[in-house]
Amino acid sequence: MMKYKKSEYSLPHHGLTTQQKSKADEELRKLRFESLSQINEHQKIYSDLLSLKYKMIDYVENGILSETFLFSEFLKNYVSILKITRRKLAKDLSVHETKLSRLINNKENPGIGLLYRIEEHSNNIIPVTLLWKVVNMKLIVDIENNNQERKKQSKKVKNKLKLKFA
Repeated sequence: MMKYKKSEYSLPHHGLTTQQKSKADEELRKLRFESLSQINEHQKIYSDLLSLKYKMIDYVENGILSETFLFSEFLKNYVSILKITRRKLAKDLSVHETKLSRLINNKENPGIGLLYRIEEHSNNIIPVTLLWKVVNMKLIVDIENNNQERKKQSKKVKNKLKLKFA
């Protein structure tokens, strides 16, 4: 009887020899590539949009505060998945190209209206609530890191509470 390999600890033992497993893996790989080659462009776009959606969900649920997961990055991926120009997307969303460019380059945050348009443009694959959560994750980072504005606003506060902590 063969021992379980550590890399397959969560999978039930397949009972194959190393040679049989290699052959089975190769057959599976060939079948997978064959099925992928039969996917049309619309199916590929749909699949990639679902993948983007689930990346966004993971980002929000895990609370990852990172530059690689900003709304601007998701928007870049959206343009790439659709294989359209930024100009075309701007036109489709009825937004000025400069505005879209500022969003993609992380110079500006989107308003809720634009998020509704992206939801509609994606045929509701990417819901507005998910987009809003992604935008808010960036706002949280901006708020936490903006010490200059915090100090500026702090100077405007009068009669600050004077509490002693135990």
